[in-house]
Amino acid sequence: MSKLRKISFLFSLFLVVIFLNSCGTLTQTKTFAPQRVELQLHLSDMQYLGETEITVSYRTYLGLFTAIDKVNGEDYVSSDVKITKLDNSLFGDSQLDKATYKVIDEYPNADYYQVVYKKKVVERLFLGTEVVYSARIKAYSFKKDS
Repeated sequence: MSKLRKISFLFSLFLVVIFLNSCGTLTQTKTFAPQRVELQLHLSDMQYLGETEITVSYRTYLGLFTAIDKVNGEDYVSSDVKITKLDNSLFGDSQLDKATYKVIDEYPNADYYQVVYKKKVVERLFLGTEVVYSARIKAYSFKKDS
């Protein structure tokens, strides 16, 4: 009789565990923020501060190893690295991010930076390449209301 009780106890315990495990809660989260926000800016809302050109020249060997030669016309010192990311979608090349500090240094009060063009000159070498990557960037700030 005790074996039957143990089996029925284990069976009922098994059913209770399954019943409690099958009880779930459904949570829904809703956001009250709009799906899209539009900010309409015109060039008349901006004040032109100026433009500058940034450059990076580097060498790549076997497609794996990179040696940076010059950043903004100055010799590159790997112990003194300045990296500024204006926007990840702007450049996409981490080598050019090492030269964007020049834009911030020249126009620290700018609110908006516009890339006018990017140019990448690649010279093929035996088992390597020499690359000169340059970009021209315009700096703008919002006009202050008087």
